[in-house]
Amino acid sequence: MEWRANTSTNAATFPIRLRATTSPGTWDATLTAPDEDTAEILTFLLDTDPWFTLLRPDSPPTEARVTSFDG
Repeated sequence: MEWRANTSTNAATFPIRLRATTSPGTWDATLTAPDEDTAEILTFLLDTDPWFTLLRPDSPPTEARVTSFDG
């Protein structure tokens, strides 16, 4: 997992780009809202546990690991 963050506040900057390898393919998302609380929570969660459940329409839930966090 990689990320760039503001080390003085441990808060990510926006936009945040996430990437996870899924089966099949790769999942990408961009969070664009400059919400400091969301950024801090996201930074903490991805630092402690980069696994999440990917929910997509017409697909079963899939566990994915964030391999890139740029924010």
